[in-house]
Amino acid sequence: MNRQIRILFVEDSQNDLESMLEELRNGNYEPVYETVNTPDALIAALDSQHWDLIILDYSMQNVKGVDVLNLIQERQLNLPCIFVSDVKGEDFAVEAMKAGAADYIMKYNLKKMVPSVELALQKADEQVRKKSESVELKKKILEHKQTEKTLRKNEKRLRGILASLHETAIAAYDRKGYIVSLWGSPALDKRYGLRAADVVGKKLVDLLPPDQAEKRLAEHKEVFDTGEGMPEDARMNIFDPFFTTKLPKGTGLGMSVSYSIIRRHDGTIEVESETGRGTTITIQLPVSKDQSRRGE
Repeated sequence: MNRQIRILFVEDSQNDLESMLEELRNGNYEPVYETVNTPDALIAALDSQHWDLIILDYSMQNVKGVDVLNLIQERQLNLPCIFVSDVKGEDFAVEAMKAGAADYIMKYNLKKMVPSVELALQKADEQVRKKSESVELKKKILEHKQTEKTLRKNEKRLRGILASLHETAIAAYDRKGYIVSLWGSPALDKRYGLRAADVVGKKLVDLLPPDQAEKRLAEHKEVFDTGEGMPEDARMNIFDPFFTTKLPKGTGLGMSVSYSIIRRHDGTIEVESETGRGTTITIQLPVSKDQSRRGE
């Protein structure tokens, strides 16, 4: 069964057209075609439907082949063009190929036309595939940038929440005890005399007092607060939206938003508190394999 192919012929000779159609049919193609020989008819044909291929003469009375190539390029069409002409001369063929033609065949040698058509269609399909891959890659890059933007926004929000809390810090570290990231208020510097930049990449056990190091390292989480503590009924409702003990100034959103962010990162957050003895907030955040390797 012949393969159907949609061809736009730019040709002014009916005899030459019939010869090309016969050659294509002998090559297992079934052309669905239209023939034009004026600029207006060419533009109308291009606008009317999709074409797989253009076969055109190099020089006709009303249309010049190179002008057709320029029009295709201006419209950014992935449409291969093959010259089948009786205009001899290497210069003409070179000019046509430089202008973007897929091939240049003499009309007295139509045996070359079918292989030329097959090659031109293969190259066109390859260009479509590469363009599709490029579009998909750009889409993934855009999605990655949007994800990074969202993560930065969430991190900024979390930092703002932590900064509003009284002397609070959160450290995430790997199984070997190396700190991989840290967020917090000035509590770290106040309590240990260290900045965040000083602790990332170091072992937690080397930074904590001996009586705390073993416990903190075993839990794989670190949060501390030196506030005044809270009663049990407040602790039970601390993650509820708009719950606050600081009316009229408090909004009741800080801990609720923190809980949502941590849960979205597959983490857990727990609160232990006793009035007059301060509050301990324990956060568990998963550490990626890449981060873990930094401590190896």
